[in-house]
Amino acid sequence: MRILITIFSFLFVTSSWSQQYFYKLYSGNSFDKGEDIIETMDSSYIVAGSSGSWGGNSQAFLMKIDSLGNYIWSYPYGGAESEEAVSVMERPGSGFYMAGMSNSMSQGNFDAMLIKTDLNGNQEWMKTYANPAWDRINDAVMTKDTGIVMVGYRQALLGSESDILLMRMNKDGDTLWTKTIGTIGADQSLCSGKTPAKLTSVSLPTGGSGTIEYLWLSTTTLSNGTCPANIVGQNLYTAIPGATASEYQPSAVTQTTCYIRCAR
Repeated sequence: MRILITIFSFLFVTSSWSQQYFYKLYSGNSFDKGEDIIETMDSSYIVAGSSGSWGGNSQAFLMKIDSLGNYIWSYPYGGAESEEAVSVMERPGSGFYMAGMSNSMSQGNFDAMLIKTDLNGNQEWMKTYANPAWDRINDAVMTKDTGIVMVGYRQALLGSESDILLMRMNKDGDTLWTKTIGTIGADQSLCSGKTPAKLTSVSLPTGGSGTIEYLWLSTTTLSNGTCPANIVGQNLYTAIPGATASEYQPSAVTQTTCYIRCAR
């Protein structure tokens, strides 16, 4: 049985105001990293994180200890590549949820991940949420209806500017909605004939009132190697037919192309 390396120090205050501490070392045979800890309904503790102690690549894990830090059990979760759990939540009477990232079922990028176990740590299901972008989850909370909201960031291309990522799931891990918050951000660099990532998470326009109307324009005419300003009367940009939503998915490009969004 493999036991994980994690160090905890706890302070307990009793009714007589005395203080009790414990210091425990749970050792394995590779790297082990604790990311989150919760106190459970039975007054024990559940630790979540990532570990290499089960062999191979990093796997997500749960470890249960009692109120005095005594080891009870630990289990790994994941596929052939790497998984990491960063948040753990208890659903009373049902089990535990772990939120994090996985690239075992992606095409090289990390996808958001949600794992459900029973109260004894036995995996019931594991779900990943595929996206061409690079997604990383930093935290998660359980909602009043026992759903899950995960928060992190999304990069359209590795190395590009990232946007805030919010994902809402029901208790079975089914996606209810996904939102990104940010701006168009950094330029995208890709090979000729490839399709750019969607221009999304654009900041909302300010000022005015009523329904907002959008129009996307583009140009392949550069000014000293950069995208030109949209100066009234110069007609440097051309309206894109049908591109009237707050977001826009460009088609494949064969040369440097600049995009702007107008709103009124």
